[in-house]
Amino acid sequence: MPWAKPPVALPGLAVASSHALIGAGDLLTVHVYVFNSTASPLSGLVLQSQSLTNAGMENLRFASCPSVEELALPELEPGAFESRTFTYRVTERDTSHGGLIIAALAVLMDTPEGLFKVAEADALAEVHTMELAGSS
Repeated sequence: MPWAKPPVALPGLAVASSHALIGAGDLLTVHVYVFNSTASPLSGLVLQSQSLTNAGMENLRFASCPSVEELALPELEPGAFESRTFTYRVTERDTSHGGLIIAALAVLMDTPEGLFKVAEADALAEVHTMELAGSS
């Protein structure tokens, strides 16, 4: 079944993480900003976490995230934005993989025809691997 187009222009979604380089025990904080970049008010927007993975492609869980009620965004006037924060505590297992932790987020629009993905973005944080003393 082909995806129908949402009935309005798309909002903007920006995602920023608190650290570019993180290690075991660090708290990764992901700030999500949903902007109404259209000329009309937008309602029925829902922020959704699509995935949180490490370089080993393991599914991770946020330590804290907005409640279901907070993920349903209020009506956004043109030029307005809403922000939400997610956190994740980096583990030794994450550092064993090295690479990136990736948080994929999306904004959905609830319409009479159903939910439509209208924006998506990823937050990337590089995991710092610790070398043991005397190893090379």
